[in-house]
Amino acid sequence: MVVAIIDDSQFVRILHHKLIEKIDKKIILKSYDSGESFLKSLKDGDPEIPDLVITDYDMKKLNGIDVIKKIDKYCIKNKIIDKLKVYLVSSNRELKNAIIDCASNVYQGFIPKPLTRNHVINIFTRIPVL
Repeated sequence: MVVAIIDDSQFVRILHHKLIEKIDKKIILKSYDSGESFLKSLKDGDPEIPDLVITDYDMKKLNGIDVIKKIDKYCIKNKIIDKLKVYLVSSNRELKNAIIDCASNVYQGFIPKPLTRNHVINIFTRIPVL
């Protein structure tokens, strides 16, 4: 399984990376400092399209909802709707209204920060190993 972590905080990316790595060392982890850098890797034909994307909501240019919408469009265009699953994470628990805007083929749910071991295990049990 390939997991992409998108967060503009290097500290958070490292924490999420270590947390996931402790759960399963076989997972291939990729980190991105922005939604733009992740979307660029998709468009540039990265051979390892992630099975799971965990994206922060509060980022500078594109917020997490914008990233999810663009991932969804990419998946529809490339006929890989079932390939990518995306979770939105944020410390802002007031996002419940904004999450309605996430309705898409790839969006799986919202997870409040901090991401915990139980959150990650719960996500992994929902996503089949491809």
